[in-house]
Amino acid sequence: MIAMGNEPHGTGEKVRENVRAYKAVYETVKAFDPAIHVIGTSVEPNEEYFKAGYQNYLDSYDFHTYGSYSTVRETMRAYRTLMQRFDAVKPIHSTELGLNSQGQTRLAVARELIKKFTVFFAEGGATASWFTIQYPDPQGKARGQFGDAHCVFDCKYNLYNPRLDAVAYYHMVNGIGVKRFVAERRYPGGVQAYLFRDDEGRCVQILWLDGKRADVRVPLPGAQDADLVEIDGTRTALRNAAGG
Repeated sequence: MIAMGNEPHGTGEKVRENVRAYKAVYETVKAFDPAIHVIGTSVEPNEEYFKAGYQNYLDSYDFHTYGSYSTVRETMRAYRTLMQRFDAVKPIHSTELGLNSQGQTRLAVARELIKKFTVFFAEGGATASWFTIQYPDPQGKARGQFGDAHCVFDCKYNLYNPRLDAVAYYHMVNGIGVKRFVAERRYPGGVQAYLFRDDEGRCVQILWLDGKRADVRVPLPGAQDADLVEIDGTRTALRNAAGG
């Protein structure tokens, strides 16, 4: 797979100029090898690009967002509306799911990372990548700056120590893995639950409650037990008692 670009800006003639460039790139790539998958440039769900025909010169869409997890859902739903309207339904990627992290705690970042990946796949997304893993900082001068705040690793002196959000990222990747989204529920009181399952029946359920905390009972069929993985990676074996 190749991505054609990053975040083009502009309107009117600039959009048409960009689409002419996408056409040239796409047709050249496909002439070389039709099996190469081409990801479009990461424009927001922009009707102007669809009217100019950019959807004809990509195999899947890409978008970037640094807002809340609700923004992810809104963006993907807007894309689907445009795809259906222009008869161009294709997979959606996000090569930059992220958060404007400067001034925020790593706990806040880790929470949003979990939520954004969860709802991205719940909305039918294909692949996603968090922004970002690391920026080298050999002189140790970047701590607290905008770029450093994005990094899930503390890069001071290029030591690359994992922050809390790196731990959360690791467990999200390994928790979801090859599992596919099955269902979501919202319970009285605001608890959200998202279920993923693989072909062999292994499941992961991701739960959260915005802005507060509560003890909850998670129903489990039969005599199944569960492993609880907390946001810092702490694991606890939970024994099924009376169906949950």
